[in-house]
Amino acid sequence: QRGKPVFIGEAFNPEEEAQQVLREIQRLKREEGHSLGDCAVMYRVNAQSRALEEGCLQYGISYKLIGGLRFYQRKEVKDVVAYLRIINNTYDEVSLSRVINIPPRGIGQRTVEQLTQIARDGDIALYSAMQLAVDKNNEPLVGQTLDTRASQAVTRFLRIINSLIEEGKSLGVAELIDAIVDHIGYRSFLMEDGEQGHERWENVQELRSTALRFQDIDPEDRLSEFLQSVTLVSDMDTQ
Repeated sequence: QRGKPVFIGEAFNPEEEAQQVLREIQRLKREEGHSLGDCAVMYRVNAQSRALEEGCLQYGISYKLIGGLRFYQRKEVKDVVAYLRIINNTYDEVSLSRVINIPPRGIGQRTVEQLTQIARDGDIALYSAMQLAVDKNNEPLVGQTLDTRASQAVTRFLRIINSLIEEGKSLGVAELIDAIVDHIGYRSFLMEDGEQGHERWENVQELRSTALRFQDIDPEDRLSEFLQSVTLVSDMDTQ
């Protein structure tokens, strides 16, 4: 018995491709009586799931991802977003704690605990505690001091963040992602993971392509609006 002819569609970007797929799913449900459980979408690489996931949320289509994490739950995506959040707000201690030693830069758990204690003792933010701890002029105020190696590692991290904050004033979000990756050597770090590292790098590049949608927004607002968009999609993902 012959089935229906295969339809081949052309799309100009991942979003348009996702829209075509989801419109067809809605048609199958509406006109042919299929349930969502009858439909499966297969894609070549993990990074392609991002547009489909966002499209499902936009269309109100419930879905289940098989054999992997949802896009914004993937470690490499969360790492880069955490750096963006710190650049947008240095008082974001959840993001700061996440990437303070990613990639590994010699800031171990003991150092983090010392910095956290300095922050508590002084009733200040963790980022401020880091700045205080590496400033030798403030040693009498700190209460406990970092050893030389830890102090140097924290200093290097602060320089990276401060440099990115300055660069972020004139860069688009996609360009800022490029700057983050370059400053922290993130691609080399991922590639240490072999074939899986290539897939993870593709996810970072997919995040970058998503950020391009925010290029035309006012420079003062585009990073915060991008992060709000990520938060919205992530929150909807978990409902």
